[in-house]
Amino acid sequence: FAQVGSLALPSAPLRTQAATAEFALPAARQAIQNVQQAALKVPNLESLTPAQRLLAAAERQNVRLMPADVGGPTIQRLTAGTQQSVTGTAPITEAATQTAEDIAAAAGRAADTTGTVGTSFETGSRLKDAALLFATQTSQRGGRLYDRVRDMAQDVVFRPINAVKEIDRKIDQLRLKNDPSDPLLRYLEDKRSQLSQPFGYEGLKGVLSDLKKDHRQREDLLLRSSDAKRELGDVVRSLETDMTQTLVDAGKPNAASAFKTANQYWRQRVETIDDALEPILGNKSSGEQVIASINTMSRGGKGGVARLGRVLNSLPEADRGDVRATIIDGIGMVDGKFSPAAFVKNWEKITPEAKQSLFGKDKSLLRSLDDIALLSSETKQAQRFLNASQTAGALQVNNIFNQLGGALTVGGAATGTGTLTGAGIATILTPLVVGRLSAKALTSQRLVRYLADAPKKVK
Repeated sequence: FAQVGSLALPSAPLRTQAATAEFALPAARQAIQNVQQAALKVPNLESLTPAQRLLAAAERQNVRLMPADVGGPTIQRLTAGTQQSVTGTAPITEAATQTAEDIAAAAGRAADTTGTVGTSFETGSRLKDAALLFATQTSQRGGRLYDRVRDMAQDVVFRPINAVKEIDRKIDQLRLKNDPSDPLLRYLEDKRSQLSQPFGYEGLKGVLSDLKKDHRQREDLLLRSSDAKRELGDVVRSLETDMTQTLVDAGKPNAASAFKTANQYWRQRVETIDDALEPILGNKSSGEQVIASINTMSRGGKGGVARLGRVLNSLPEADRGDVRATIIDGIGMVDGKFSPAAFVKNWEKITPEAKQSLFGKDKSLLRSLDDIALLSSETKQAQRFLNASQTAGALQVNNIFNQLGGALTVGGAATGTGTLTGAGIATILTPLVVGRLSAKALTSQRLVRYLADAPKKVK
């Protein structure tokens, strides 16, 4: 339009103006076509009718709809009646089958775009291997972070004053309970004795590592004392503070900063393993149980979306893709076959947050899955005709015999011999031809597009 508006049409004889218009009109037509094409590529979803939204989803996913799914009751009744006719059963049933197969194929393509679909056992077992690899690799990286501090903290002497004070305070509290056999009391007394001496970096880091391990896994403490985890956590943090402050006081602020980084990394690693990976991918879980747990998390159970995100983030990208692919493949499966009803039901169970966590990084994938859910939900007529195909086949046989009987009656009345005449043949052929033509029209993709756009045309 800017191009057309910039054309100056001088006041000149009519021939000159016509010559100018000869160049202006094609430019105007081209500008209008460009605007129309842009509008087609980026539809205003809020202005679309439900039928138009369904058609848009079908065209994006290469799904052939039936007119009955975008038309009203009249089209639906005509399609149902035509399916009962002799020549209408096969075309209507084939169209319904095509719709169902196209939706299943769209779901398969969505899965294939993100990873490799495997059985629950295969994918779950791979995830367990990936979790073990995560634990190994993060342990090695954490070790390198602590080794970096070691190289920067040579000759520094550590005296864990704050940690000793914290332990003394807790020992005094436990002694007030008058239970000398308390395992936490004996444990802290041992640590108090161990820490009552100067340390080099490696020596004190070893004590810190033991404390962190006991804080997570020392069952004789954690199971018998409800306060043990909190108390040991306080001692761990006090010892970390001692080491950090000692490095700062020794004029090594960079080493102190590196030590904080190493501690933060290790803490996040341990939380991911303990809170996310171990409960889901532990040695006692089978591959099937792993995938079942991930499906449960996607629906808000077993720690929900937060745990699901931590599990996925701990995996290599290829394994994350395979998890997504396997989940997508299973959403609509019932006894090894795709079911639109199952897809809708299971897709609705996945929380919006879980959808974002699983698929949100790939906006086109998430839109495709939403399209498939819409198509699965709003093609109930095609599913109805597919389910009715066997009944229609039985009626088709009865209709053939009825029409043959009627044709013989007409022929007999005309000739008195009971043989077929032109009228009898017409009696047979007319409903056959009409049924076939009706079926062709009622499965036409052109009719689908016309009906979807019909409200706009009427308006």
